[in-house]
Amino acid sequence: MLKFRFSDLILREAEGGSGAGGGAAAASGAAPGADGAAQNTGAGGDGAPAGQASGQGDLSAFRPEGLPDHLYGASDRETVEKLYGAYKGARDAIATFGEVPKDAAGYVFEPSETVKPFAESLSKDPFFEKVKGLALQHKIPAKQFNGFIDGIMSEMIAGELVTEPFNAEKERLALAPDIADPKERAAAADKIARENIALVDVWKSQGMPENVATWLHSQLDRASANQLVSFFADRLGEERPALGGTPVGNVTETQLDARMADPRNQVGGPQYDAEFAKQTAAMFKAFYV
Repeated sequence: MLKFRFSDLILREAEGGSGAGGGAAAASGAAPGADGAAQNTGAGGDGAPAGQASGQGDLSAFRPEGLPDHLYGASDRETVEKLYGAYKGARDAIATFGEVPKDAAGYVFEPSETVKPFAESLSKDPFFEKVKGLALQHKIPAKQFNGFIDGIMSEMIAGELVTEPFNAEKERLALAPDIADPKERAAAADKIARENIALVDVWKSQGMPENVATWLHSQLDRASANQLVSFFADRLGEERPALGGTPVGNVTETQLDARMADPRNQVGGPQYDAEFAKQTAAMFKAFYV
């Protein structure tokens, strides 16, 4: 029966033209309580808070935790605009400085014209590989790495802190400046170098520290090192022993070339013999003096 009485009440309210739940609510201006009807919160007809025009944003803008004051605006729109401005600056900086490569292989050094002659062997240099690894570890962008390395090498070249690139013809010309024909000059320079290699081996057998002999060997592709060895050889003027009872002065150029080609005279080779190299050096001395 309650069901029908409640239905009658609703119908009577509707017939009165006040709308559902309109009687008491309209009389008092207050929202109904427990029946779940919408309460009057002082909002305008469009649901906006009182005192705020329809279409305006929330006056209390959202502020993410940790957002600094200079990026916080009076509205969400202003905050977004400030954040975008700051992000655009970061993007411009990234575009200027470049990105960090995924691995060390991403560092491809492109030297300037000044540095290029000195950088030909860098791609095979183990130390340079370590330099690239350190650059990756410290998150240096590839573009900045290239400019930084080129700048350092340029300063080292200007300060003469690096050895000039090897130029075989230039070294030969310094060793045999009086020979005009390139082939003859190359042959003469080669003989000087081979003689000096053998002389260094003799000095090593006579007490020269091994590390010094090793260093001299490594430098004998340069004219200056060959001139140094020849200078000391001339200053020493030491006697060379006879080979097999035959005076060393009787050696011929053919014998000398055969001696140099012998595997026992190839420094660092499996058949290298220090005594054999010593005898070869004596032949050189006798042949050229």
